[in-house]
Amino acid sequence: MATTALSRGLSRVVSRSLRSEETDSTAERTGTGQEPPTLFFTLFHTGAWRILPYLLVSVLGVAVVIPALPVILTDYFAQRRQGGDTPVSCSSYPPAAQPSYCQDAHSDSVTWSSGASFVSNTIVAFFLTPFVGRLSDQLGRKPFMLASSVLSVLPLAVFFLSANNVISILWWFPAQVATAAVDKVSLAVAFTADLMPPSLRASTIGLVTASFACGIFVGPLISSRLTIQQITWTLPVFAAASLLWVVFAIPETTTAASRAEARASAAAAAAADTGALSGLASTWRIVMRSRLFLTLTAVMMVVGVVQEGLMDLLMQYLQIKVSFGVADNSAVLMVVGVGGLVSQVLLLRPLLHLLGEKRVLVLALLAQGARDVMLAFAESKTAVWIALNVGILGLMSLPTLSAIKSNNSAEHEQGAVQGALFGAKSLAQGTGPLIFAPMFAAFTRSDSPLPYMPGAPLLVGAALLLAASLLACSLPVEATERSAAAAAKGPSSPRSEDLETRLLGGDDGRSPPSGSPGKTPRLGAYYGPKGDRAEAASSGGAALPVEGAPGGPGPRWAGGSPSQLLPAIAEGERDRGEALA
Repeated sequence: MATTALSRGLSRVVSRSLRSEETDSTAERTGTGQEPPTLFFTLFHTGAWRILPYLLVSVLGVAVVIPALPVILTDYFAQRRQGGDTPVSCSSYPPAAQPSYCQDAHSDSVTWSSGASFVSNTIVAFFLTPFVGRLSDQLGRKPFMLASSVLSVLPLAVFFLSANNVISILWWFPAQVATAAVDKVSLAVAFTADLMPPSLRASTIGLVTASFACGIFVGPLISSRLTIQQITWTLPVFAAASLLWVVFAIPETTTAASRAEARASAAAAAAADTGALSGLASTWRIVMRSRLFLTLTAVMMVVGVVQEGLMDLLMQYLQIKVSFGVADNSAVLMVVGVGGLVSQVLLLRPLLHLLGEKRVLVLALLAQGARDVMLAFAESKTAVWIALNVGILGLMSLPTLSAIKSNNSAEHEQGAVQGALFGAKSLAQGTGPLIFAPMFAAFTRSDSPLPYMPGAPLLVGAALLLAASLLACSLPVEATERSAAAAAKGPSSPRSEDLETRLLGGDDGRSPPSGSPGKTPRLGAYYGPKGDRAEAASSGGAALPVEGAPGGPGPRWAGGSPSQLLPAIAEGERDRGEALA
């Protein structure tokens, strides 16, 4: 009942938040004398809203099984250690009285999860995510979203078959590895960056994360009212809905011209840069081109190490420490889901206006660290709920990092930049479990010489997050202030200017951007890390007109491919990056 009331209140506040995209009285105008368009209006006009139901349904399929999975895995490994065929229920024992096979089963589950995370994040996603990001610039976003949806079906199929005693639950881990081949998060971020102006990009990325959070909240609500057998029969429904939505509702957001330019530029780059890892190297040259990007990537990697390392052991830790069961796991996911909605939809944009992206990032990292310290010393379920609510602010770190990097990137390299950013995060996520899983085993196994202290990994994670917050404090002020100003004041690039001019009814809907009458944004126009506009070299310096897409998702953006900007960025950013060093 309290949850229902909270959901209704949250919906009302969300509606008000989305309607109230007020700007400063001194904000930039688009030349029509009107305020820039709101987040809510722009989402629907451009078609960017279509990504949100897709993400919600994709997460729901997994979220309905996650509450039961830690208990199922613990009992499975305990039965293996016991060596018999009789099912084991470790949750029936209090933490202090668990037999050794149950006590050690927790670390077995974490070890398997950590191994799968290492393979999927370090070996699969680290190499494939940047590659997929560049290919999505060349071939379009939609084919890769469809591939991601197909791969996401595999874990659901494993759970369905194992619940019906067809295969072992251990197949869950290889299925999870397969889903990492095409990362839906980086594709979703690139999708929204294609359609949304920089002034609204941080808030839109927050909504992307909020869609996941909503799925995490709703999934346990569904599973808590169903038996395991009933849950298994919902999985085909979620899988089919996700696939059908991509096929029939998700539009292509790249233009034919930009894809052609990307392919041509990729071929030229391949001829100039030989070697098996040349494509990966070219993407990383974009991301690592300045002190700003180096710092953001380092912070993202520290966050990835801690988040993934602790995620793999958190449910097992809570089982050991405060006897969490399936219902408690559901409640954890609901707290995280509601917290994600509150932080991404209600808090993120006002805090960006008030504090700026740099301070919001530092605040998020410190909140995550405080949560981990509180969890490490929690002695009751109440203490766990308090700690999880403190950590709600920490959920703003990812959209803030992505927005800073997106707003300081060339407008037509979003796929490559986001792919490399999430590739770095994937490398860190693969490393995290290798650090935290052995640590968890060393402090929890019955045969370990170390003292029994299951909260030790959480304290180490908090220390790493404190270091990341100090690193975030060193971010160049100019770039983060410019990025925050883009969120607060409106248009800051050819794409945002053109969108806002068209949305506000300038002339025939194809008016040139404000401040550049009679001109079309040239191919490769972008903003350097200090906010200065530059013109990247392009073939012949030709300008591409802004195109509309009849029946499509809304206005298309002028410009070419991210790959075409590589030579100019490699030269120009060395000079501009010096100012940030």
